[in-house]
Amino acid sequence: MENILEWSISNNLNLIEVCIIVQLEKAYPQTFSIEEMVSDTTGQQIVKKNMHSLVAKGFVEQRFDKYRIKDNTYGGK
Repeated sequence: MENILEWSISNNLNLIEVCIIVQLEKAYPQTFSIEEMVSDTTGQQIVKKNMHSLVAKGFVEQRFDKYRIKDNTYGGK
């Protein structure tokens, strides 16, 4: 199995996307809202943009206003 660095490079992820994946993977199977992940509004905007990118790429699933890592993402649960 490849490590997280190799996986993120092969999937063309930026650093913020990788950080989001790592945080969601640690908390799996719980779901989190963006507000629960980041307290300041500037950070929330940045995370929201990158979270939507991860949803579009198929690595994160959205349930209402909460998110969690998909089962088949890096490290699969």
